[in-house]
Amino acid sequence: MGLDLWGVDYEQSARHFVQAKLWLTVSFGDRGRYKEAAARLRSILAFRDELSPFENRIFDWYDARLKGQNEKAYQFIREAEKLVPNTFTIKYLVGLYAKSLILIFYLFS
Repeated sequence: MGLDLWGVDYEQSARHFVQAKLWLTVSFGDRGRYKEAAARLRSILAFRDELSPFENRIFDWYDARLKGQNEKAYQFIREAEKLVPNTFTIKYLVGLYAKSLILIFYLFS
C-alpha cells in the first residue's frame, strides 16, 4: 500500500497513489459521474510518467471511453490485455467492447 511505503520508498508510494487515483476516476464514470471523471482524468495527465505501461493503456482506454471513441477504447483495452493477460476485469472489458462494436456494426450497416 502507498502508506506502508511512505517514508521508506517515496517513489513507489507516490506511484501507488497515482494508480489508485486512476481507478477512482474510472469508478466515477461507472457511477455516471462523467464530468467529474473527465476532470479527474485530466488531473492525472501530469503524472503519466508515474504510471506503468499497463496503467497508461488504462488511462488511454478510459480517455477514449469518455470521448465516445469505442474503437480506440477497444484497441487500448486489447493492448492492456497483452500486458496482463490473466486479469479477469480486463478480459471482461475486452469482451464488452468487442460485443458493443459488433452491435454497432450490425445496427448501422
